[in-house]
Amino acid sequence: MHYIWCRDGQAAEVLPFPLGHDGLPVAARAVAAWEGIAAHHERLLSAHDVGSLAAAVNRLVAYRAGGRATFADAAGQFHVPEQDMRRADRAVRVPLALGPGQPW
Repeated sequence: MHYIWCRDGQAAEVLPFPLGHDGLPVAARAVAAWEGIAAHHERLLSAHDVGSLAAAVNRLVAYRAGGRATFADAAGQFHVPEQDMRRADRAVRVPLALGPGQPW
């Protein structure tokens, strides 16, 4: 069972209920994060490889969900250079910053 928090009629965050350790919450959070940077897609995709961006978003989301993936691990999983992923990570951190209007 999962708790789905909606915003403007769309799923904004999915959390396991009761709390568990499967991959669905991380995947759902990654999708929500990708939507959260929708306004920045064009700029980000023109400056970074899509694989590096995906690795950066996935690592950041997993980290916020309690995971401990290193930059090297994330880059390896997505088969991208770690330095490219680190640059993409710096670019997505600002639009994905946590705050009152964005708790995930």
